[in-house]
Amino acid sequence: IVAAGTPAEVASAEYRVASSGPADAGEAAESLTRGYLAGKLAIPIPTNRRPVPPWEGTEGHRDEGTQARKTPARRRRSGPNSLLATRYSPFPGWLVVRGARQNNLKDLTVPIPLGRFACITGVSGSGKSSLVNDILWPALANKLNRASLTVGEHDKIELRGPRAADKPVELNETAWLRDSVTLDKVVNVDQSPIGTTPTSNPATYTGVFDGIRELFARLPDSKMRGYSANRFSFNRPGGRCEACEGYGQRRIEMHFMPDVWVECETCRGRRYNPETLEVRFKGQNIADVLDLRVAAALELFANVPRLRRMLQTLVDVGLDYVQLGQPAPTLSGGEAQRVKLAAELGLPDTGQTFYILDEPTTGLHFDDIRKLLTVIQRLVDLGNTVLVVEHNLDVLKCADWIIDLGPEAGEAGGYLVAAGTPEGIANAELRIKNGTPADGAVLDTSAAAPFLIPNSAFSIHSHTAAALAPILAAGPREERTPYDPHAHAARVLAEERAGFGDVGREVRMPWQVDGRKWHLEQRGSREEKPRRWAAAALEYVVDIVQKEGRAQRPPEKDNLFDATNWSNRASVEITAPLAPYWFLHALTGGEWLLELYFRAPPGAFKWRELNDSLGLKTLDEREDLETYGDWARVDVRPRSDGWEAVVVYVHDQAEINTPAFRRFVKQAVAAYREGLASGT
Repeated sequence: IVAAGTPAEVASAEYRVASSGPADAGEAAESLTRGYLAGKLAIPIPTNRRPVPPWEGTEGHRDEGTQARKTPARRRRSGPNSLLATRYSPFPGWLVVRGARQNNLKDLTVPIPLGRFACITGVSGSGKSSLVNDILWPALANKLNRASLTVGEHDKIELRGPRAADKPVELNETAWLRDSVTLDKVVNVDQSPIGTTPTSNPATYTGVFDGIRELFARLPDSKMRGYSANRFSFNRPGGRCEACEGYGQRRIEMHFMPDVWVECETCRGRRYNPETLEVRFKGQNIADVLDLRVAAALELFANVPRLRRMLQTLVDVGLDYVQLGQPAPTLSGGEAQRVKLAAELGLPDTGQTFYILDEPTTGLHFDDIRKLLTVIQRLVDLGNTVLVVEHNLDVLKCADWIIDLGPEAGEAGGYLVAAGTPEGIANAELRIKNGTPADGAVLDTSAAAPFLIPNSAFSIHSHTAAALAPILAAGPREERTPYDPHAHAARVLAEERAGFGDVGREVRMPWQVDGRKWHLEQRGSREEKPRRWAAAALEYVVDIVQKEGRAQRPPEKDNLFDATNWSNRASVEITAPLAPYWFLHALTGGEWLLELYFRAPPGAFKWRELNDSLGLKTLDEREDLETYGDWARVDVRPRSDGWEAVVVYVHDQAEINTPAFRRFVKQAVAAYREGLASGT
C-alpha cells in the first residue's frame, strides 16, 4: 500500500503511510495516483493537433418530416500546406456514412476524417455502438477483409477526398479499392478474449513466442541435440509433457458440475518434459521464460533485437506487469484489448489501416491512459486512422476530431449533436449557453468551430461539450512530439536485419570444429539411434570422387573440385569452384543407409540401366541386415533447377568397391563438368 486516505490526504505530499514493502517504516513508495491527484502529473493537451479542414459536404442530420439542412460552405484555405497536420500526416479525406438508421439512429450522415485520431462519444444509449459496431465495422470488414458480417441499416458508405469538389466513391463500387490509397484493411481492437484455453497467452498471440522458440533452437545445447524450434512448442509432441499435452494442467470431468483443471502431476505445471527444460538461455529454460513478466523478459532479451521490439511494444501499451505465458482466460477485457493492440503494432505497418477501439480506457489508471494515448498517436502519425468509442475526457481532449451523438439516450438520442475539434465543440457550447445563435440556426464552420446540427424536437445541448470545456480550460497544454515514420521504418528494418544478434554464433559446434570426425565417428542417426552404415563407405566415395576430379581437371587447375565440405551438420558436399550446384551431396543421418546424391544433366543416366549395372541388393536380399525393404537402391530424380539427382543408397564399402561403381562415378564427373561448361 503506497497511499491511503481521502482524496485530499492522498494528494498531500506530506501524507505518508507505513509500507509493508521494501521502503523504510513510515515512508511509502511514490504514488502515481498522488501525482495525478495533486496536479504534478497530467496528460497534456496537445497544442499541435493535426488540423481537419471543415466538412464541406452536406447535411449531418435529417429530422423527421423536415428537409436536410446543409452546412454552409466555407472558403477554402490556400497554400501548399493548408491541409497538413504535420509534415508526416497530410489529410487524405473523409469516410462518410450516409443514411444510418440502425436502432435509434435518425437517418444520419456522419463524416469521419481519415488519417486522424477521431473519437465518437455521447451518453450511453445515444447510438455509438449502432453506428460503429453495427454499421461501420462490418461494412468495412466485408469490403477490406473479405468478411461476411451482417451490416446495419444505412444508405451507403463513401470515400471522399479532402475537397468538396472531389468525387465520392461508394464502398460497394469496384473502384473503391482500386482508386483508394487511404485504406487497405480495418482492425477492430475490441475487448473479447484472445483465446479460451490455457494454451493461448500474450506471448503466443503477439508472435513473440515464435521468436523465443527460434532463439532457444539456436543455443549450443539445442544444436548438439538436434532440437528445432518445434521442440519448444507446448502445442506439439516432442518437447511438451505428454501427460497433460502441454497444458500444464489436467482437466477432471465432473458430473453435473463444470470441469475442474488441476496441476499436472508429471510436469508440475511446467508444460515441458525434462530434456527440453535442460536447454537454458542465461540460466532460464523455456518454462522459466513463460513465467517471466514482460518487463523482466525485456531485460533478459535486451540484446536480441527481434524479440526486444515486440516486448517493448507490450511495455508501450502498459502490459509490463503481465506474464508472457499468462493463460488467456485470466486476462481482463482491457488487458486482452491491449494485447491485440500490441500485436497490431508488431506487424508491418502499411500506414493505411482503419483501427476501431471500443472504450479502451476501461479499468485503466491515469498513467496507463497516457501510455495508451502515446500508442494511438503513433499509429496516426504513421498514416493510419484511429476511431475510438470513448467517454474518458483525457482521451477526448487529445483527439483531433470528436463526433458527439445524442443529445440523450434511446428515442431521445440517435442524432449527430456536434462534430469538430475539442476546442471547437466546447466553444460552441459556451456560445449556445450565452444565447447565440438562435434556436434552429447553424453555427459558423470556421477552422476552430465544429458543425452543429440543431433540430426542432430536442435541445441542442451537448453533454460532452459541457464536461469537456472545464477540462480544456484547466490544461496543461504541451506540444506533442510527432512520431517519425521514416525513423520508425529504418529502426524496424535494422532490427529485422539484426535478427537474433550474436546468439548461437559464439560457440563452434563439433561439425564445424572437425566435420570429418563428426560425420565418420561421432554422428548418430536422425532418430538419435546408433548409426549402422559403415563410415568407410563415405570415405571411399569421397576419395574416388576427388581422385576423378584430379583426373578430369581443367587446364591450369589441380582439381575439378574444391576441398570436401565436412562442416555441415547433416551432409557432406563436393562442389566445383564457383559452381552454382554441388556435385556430391551425402546425407549422413540415416540409421542403415548412407544417401548419396550425384548431380547430372538431364538424360545422363537411366535409373533401370544404372540399377542393373551397380547390382545393389535390396534390403530384403541382404540377410545380414536387421531391416527390410524391397525397393531399388538407385533412383534418378528431376530437380527444380533443371538438373537431375542420381540417388544411390549405400550400406558398406564392399558393395560399392566395384568396377561398375567407379565407372559410374567417372561418367557422372564428366557429365557434371560438361553441364557446367555448357551452362545447363
